[in-house]
Amino acid sequence: MRKIVGRVILAVLLLLIAAAIIVWLAIDFFAEAAVEKGATYALGVKTELDSMDVRLLRGEVTMEGLNVANPEGFDTPHLMHSGRFELGVRTGSLFSDTVEVRKFHLDGLDVNVEQKLTGSNVSKVLQNLERVAGQEKDREPPSEGRGKKVKVDHILIKDVKAHFHILGGIASKPRTITVEVPQIELRQVSSDEGGVVVAELVRRLLPAILKAVIKEGKGTVPGDLLRELDGQVSTAIAALGGEAGKLVEQVDKTFGKTVGDRVRELTDKVFGEQDKPQ
Repeated sequence: MRKIVGRVILAVLLLLIAAAIIVWLAIDFFAEAAVEKGATYALGVKTELDSMDVRLLRGEVTMEGLNVANPEGFDTPHLMHSGRFELGVRTGSLFSDTVEVRKFHLDGLDVNVEQKLTGSNVSKVLQNLERVAGQEKDREPPSEGRGKKVKVDHILIKDVKAHFHILGGIASKPRTITVEVPQIELRQVSSDEGGVVVAELVRRLLPAILKAVIKEGKGTVPGDLLRELDGQVSTAIAALGGEAGKLVEQVDKTFGKTVGDRVRELTDKVFGEQDKPQ
């Protein structure tokens, strides 16, 4: 009898070990699928990720090449294409309902703002955000919008390049103006108790990124185009609610400063650090 019990226990242990190995090997796939589905649901356009690497023991997640497609009818290669995401997570939270992210750095983001007679690609996606937000007020979102939540309070986005593809007049060709945003820093992104789903995180980030591009584009991009885009972002914020609006307010405060203000702040920071006792 003891031998039978021992064999049963051994068999159960082997099954558990096998299941753990399968989960370990498949976790990148499941995590990648969750990000793609959440972003696609939030933006209303196909979103794909080139690769994701989850290192459980180190609490590190790396993502490469998040590609947000354009809505139908637009010609540029993508709406957004990212460089490298580096996330540091609390290891224990990977197995809970809410993943706690202590580091969220994105290095490189390429954005195309394509203007057409019927509107821009950005306006179409912002309308998708508004539509989904309106639906969720009345009913529970579908499975793409649910799932594991994330809690991240600080996000750093570097090297944002936004290309404005502007319609020309009757006798002139379309032209492209590129705006560069060196850095966008956001805090209290998802301070909500229990965190937020990936779709909600994406909805909060897009208007904030666009707001930074609008602020940086003043004096370079035609004013009427920027005013139109700014109005569309404001309309989307009104539909999305307070948390998304708070991030845009942060951008307003940061990018509302003059170049001289920012140079002085950077100088004070550099020389202040040098003066600290070793």
